[in-house]
This record gives sequence, structure tokens and C-alpha cells, in this order.
Amino acid sequence: MKKPAVTIEALLRSALPDLAPLDAELLLARAVKRERTWLLAHPDAPVPEAAACRFERWVSRRADGTPVAHLVGEKEFFGRMFTVTPAVLCPRPDSELLVERTLAWLHPGDTLVEIGTGSGCIGLSVCLERPGTPAILTDVSPAALAVAKRNARRHAVPDVRFVEADGWPTDLRTDPVRTVVVANLPYLTPEEADRLPHEPRIALDGGSDGLDAIRRLLRDLERAACIPRRLLLEHAPPQAAPIRRLTGRPAKTYRDLAGRDRVTEF
Repeated sequence: MKKPAVTIEALLRSALPDLAPLDAELLLARAVKRERTWLLAHPDAPVPEAAACRFERWVSRRADGTPVAHLVGEKEFFGRMFTVTPAVLCPRPDSELLVERTLAWLHPGDTLVEIGTGSGCIGLSVCLERPGTPAILTDVSPAALAVAKRNARRHAVPDVRFVEADGWPTDLRTDPVRTVVVANLPYLTPEEADRLPHEPRIALDGGSDGLDAIRRLLRDLERAACIPRRLLLEHAPPQAAPIRRLTGRPAKTYRDLAGRDRVTEF
């Protein structure tokens, strides 16, 4: 006798001891290839066995700490879906402030340079909001750049150059007056990075105080005699004051939706 199909409601209920309800809903929606809103409107709908097995595997991996985005292969950011793999950080809502502030400074004819692009979600979001903006997106990781290139193709962003580089590319020459630089560099301490074992450490660990990569970028810009019209940095809330001191220039810090210091620009 054939085993009866399990329902959406039953599967969601079975995951709740281990997962937050939203995580369970997102994973099941992907497993059954439906929107989350459809899922919630059809709690009694049967789930095919293959989809149920896929969901149960994902629940197990999510309970072990694997990010939802790495399980389903994408994450929403600034109103769009971006491809994500374990080679890049999962896009975070906090970083949307960096996009908003960059858009506030970007003028027609400017070049956008993003250092440490990862999935490309920040730089590409800026380009999508301001079509025609030439952009240079860099990363030290070839695997991360491959993801960023996939996202550029996914969203048909044409005016983007990708550069493999650790920090500011040594041969990169731009007109400082027409250049806006944005960076979400590693800013966690090693101990903080240890708490995120499923995300790429190279994108997390910023040294003993979390500021090593930011210090290096500032030195690189000074060495290259390229002081852009605007430089915008994402950071941890306690780092706002130290970063303002590092720049040696008038700077302003903006808070994210949770009221935490998140982006400093100068």
C-alpha cells in the first residue's frame, strides 16, 4: 500500500523544534518550487516524496548552521535575488544602507569601484539602480568573482569590469574626482569569525581589532595617490569612531535600521 503524502503543515511543524518558522517556510517553498505565500495559503497540500526528502535534508543542514542562502543558492538583497555559494558571504539587510549611501553620492559620469565585492550584490545593486554607471568590482577570491560574474549576467549588468586583487589593484587608474569607492571588507575579529564557520573566513576575519583590511585599503589609496571623491565603508558598530580617526578627514557615520552605526563615509 502506497504511503500517504505528508502535508505542508505537517512538514513545517516537524521542523519547528530545530528551525525558526521563517527558515522552515523558505526551505519548504524552495523544495516544492512554490512561493512562500502559496505555501501558507495551502497548509493541507500534499508534498511529493522527493521534495519532502529534500526539505528534510535541508532542515538537518540548517540545524547544523548552514545558512539558508547556501542551501537554496540565492538570497534577496535590495529587492532582487542574487546567486550565493559557500564562496561568498550571504547578503545581509544591514548592507543595504551601503547601497543607499552610495547612491546618494553617485553622479552621472562617475565610476564606481567596489573593493571586496563577494557576490557582487552591493556594487551590482548600485549599477541596477543607476543604469549606465561604469563599475569596477574587485575581490581577492577567484571563486567569489565567479559568483559576482554570474550575478552580473543574471541581472544583465553590462558596464562592469571584474578584477582579481587583494585590496586596491596596483594598476588601477581612475579620475579621483569622478570616482566613488565602496567597500564591505572583513571587519570581524578572529573570535567573532569563529562563530560563523559556514561562511568564508577570508571575507570575515579582519585581524585582532577587525580593522586590518580597512587600514590596508586606506594605505593603498594613499600610495596610489587616489583619494576618491567619496569613500564609503561598512563596519561593525563599535568601529565607527576608530575608522573616523583612521581616515584623518572629516567623516560621517550612518546607522542601519536597527539603530547601529554601520556605514562611515568621507
